[in-house]
Amino acid sequence: MKLVKFRVSAVIFDKLNNSPIILLENRDLNRIIPIWIGSCEAVSIAMALNHDSYPRPLTHDLILNILSKVEFTLKSVIIYQVKDNVFYANILISNSEDEEIKLDARPSDAIALAVREKADIWVKSDVVLEAGLVLKPLESYGDSQEVEDFLKKIRKGKGDNGNGQITGGKN
Repeated sequence: MKLVKFRVSAVIFDKLNNSPIILLENRDLNRIIPIWIGSCEAVSIAMALNHDSYPRPLTHDLILNILSKVEFTLKSVIIYQVKDNVFYANILISNSEDEEIKLDARPSDAIALAVREKADIWVKSDVVLEAGLVLKPLESYGDSQEVEDFLKKIRKGKGDNGNGQITGGKN
């Protein structure tokens, strides 16, 4: 199984479908993978990207605190499958004796943990081929019209039926 390293490029909002999208990016391949996520996970990821925090731990902070207390660390995240526009992921944790445990997770939760821990995010190569879009990096888009055009391109690749409804794309 060949894995490709990605990073979180941005969390954006699809106004048409009232849904956040996380963009995973690999600059070497010039690929972006859009994954529609829930609002809570989007806020959690955006806060971690901006190094913001709440006075009390959020769910993803709590999970990492629990892992730390039982002496496990988050090693990496692997997005290993996309089926009917639903992404599947595993998180890999290990203890001080390098015992590794693989846990099933929603990609949005796995990514929220990875961003906090600065853990690697890996995507299986066949997922990159199926879900990756060849685009210029997000920061090279100038105005909001260019971003809207970008979202139209994403919608088209994810089953847009012409009425602005996207079939699938949730994780």
